[in-house]
Amino acid sequence: MALFNESTLRKLEQLALIADKVRVGVMKGDRRSSKRGTSIEFADYRNYTQGDDLRRLDWNVY
Repeated sequence: MALFNESTLRKLEQLALIADKVRVGVMKGDRRSSKRGTSIEFADYRNYTQGDDLRRLDWNVY
């Protein structure tokens, strides 16, 4: 009896190929992060929201 069926084996092979591309940097920057918060790149200014860290506020904007 096989541990995985054919469909699962194909999905695992695809996953391995994608993991290799990510590891070698082929897909670097081509995907959005699932994490929210601070980042390296500036995207845009937004209005202050109560609870925002005041250390991260750009006082020159106000």
